[in-house]
Parts: sequence; structure tokens; C-alpha cells
Amino acid sequence: MSSPFLERALFVIGRQGDGKSSQIRDIFRDRRLHNNGKSRIGEKGSLRDWVALSNERHLHIRVTSPHEYGDDVETFFDKIERKSHSASRYRWNFLCALQASAFNKMPDPENVVSHFMKKFEPERTRVLLLYRNYNGTLIDSSVLTRIQDGLDQTCEFYLIDGRRDNGLLIADFFDFT
Repeated sequence: MSSPFLERALFVIGRQGDGKSSQIRDIFRDRRLHNNGKSRIGEKGSLRDWVALSNERHLHIRVTSPHEYGDDVETFFDKIERKSHSASRYRWNFLCALQASAFNKMPDPENVVSHFMKKFEPERTRVLLLYRNYNGTLIDSSVLTRIQDGLDQTCEFYLIDGRRDNGLLIADFFDFT
């Protein structure tokens, strides 16, 4: 079973507790995402996993990394594939948090992103690495180098400062106007 058409994928990478999910939630400050500039929190305090970007485009969001769920790569991809089929009449986009190093059953993020790109074949893929967390602590240079070298020439790669609200920067990646 092949997946519906994936336009764009964006991964926010950082260490556990660095503020990846906060950065992702802040995309809803962009009024184009129909939430009056407020973080989209559901009744149970969670984020809805599908958001309409337009009549024909939807965004699938995962704020919790697969590392924290204890998923392996196959389980993670199976979950994404099942979700993508629920939006099969739309072009879909993907936004996800990943941890900066292998944890539980998940490999390093550069391996996850590379395998994701081969499996789902997005038109564009971007990685945002939190080089500094919300407290100002810098990521270890060896981790930064490993991820950057591992993704060299395969996708767009940017460093972001977790002390700043990067929600609009993230949301702009999914702007097709």
C-alpha cells in the first residue's frame, strides 16, 4: 500500500527536555493556522494531530518524539503511514520532534530522517536543530557535528535557538501561498 502524496516534512531535533514540543506548539501563533494566534491545545491538554493548511492540504503533527514512545523505526513509520491514509484525499505535510541521539529503540535522528526520506519521498525536507535549549544550554558540539554531517546534502538543515519562539519560522515552511 503506497502512501498519499507527501509535500513537506520538517523535523525539530533536540535533547530530551530542550523544548522541542514548545517550539512545535508555537506554530499556532501564525493566524493562518486558524487558532487566533494561540497554541492549539485540545481538551485533554494535547495537540490535535491533523491541521488543515488549506482546503486541499493537511499537516500531521507529532510533538512527542518516537524515542519517548519507545517506538522502533518500523513502528514509527507504520503509525505515520496509517495516519497518512486517513488524509488520503489531501496532499499532506509532516512535522515531528526527534531526539538528538539514539534512545530506547530509535536510532540517531540523522538515520531516522534519511530512512523517512527514502520511505515517504517528500518533495522537501527540513531539519531544525535546537543548538541551544530554552535555558541557554548549548548542545554538545560532537552531537551537532554528527547530525549535521549525517544529513549533509540530503535535506535543508538549520540551527535554531530554543530561547526564542521559532513557531512562525516553522509555520512558514508550510506556507504555500
